[in-house]
Amino acid sequence: MKKLRAIKLRWGLGLVIGVLFLSLTTTGCLTNSAQQGAVGGAAAGALAGQLIGRDTTSTLIGTGIGMGLGYIVGNEMDKKKNQQKK
Repeated sequence: MKKLRAIKLRWGLGLVIGVLFLSLTTTGCLTNSAQQGAVGGAAAGALAGQLIGRDTTSTLIGTGIGMGLGYIVGNEMDKKKNQQKK
């Protein structure tokens, strides 16, 4: 049982590290705040999910929620920028 838990923890941490790495390397290539927010939110959500649940399922749920919230915030920032330009 402990061995299975250790494997799950290792996979979860690997997933978090992978998401953080991707978010750091691709954020510069993204063109708008909605995309940047989605990537940043996914990374933060994955980290929070892993810290709270300590399993892969929690990490994935956190990633999804963080991505959605990050996209919403970034999209609103894009809307505000477009309104200011007009």
